Amino acid sequence: MIEAFLAEQRALLDRLEAFAETPGFERLQAALRQACADGSDAWLAGWLIQPAFGLGQVPLEVIQAPDGIDRVERHLLQALTNPSAC
Repeated sequence: MIEAFLAEQRALLDRLEAFAETPGFERLQAALRQACADGSDAWLAGWLIQPAFGLGQVPLEVIQAPDGIDRVERHLLQALTNPSAC
């Protein structure tokens, strides 16, 4: 059972690593830095692989949809309105 969980996590991290090389990741980095001066790439990476209740799933999964990057960026900016988010 743990093997299946670990395989799922590795697959998610592999997708994150691939996404980190795209213009979409750069777009989210720019949004993070604009909204939160202390925001880091590590924070963004962690946020992308955690379930986001407003999105209904992990942001990295939502990005796969045709309008996914727009939805994820809006959700990120909403999350960053909370001062403790950064």
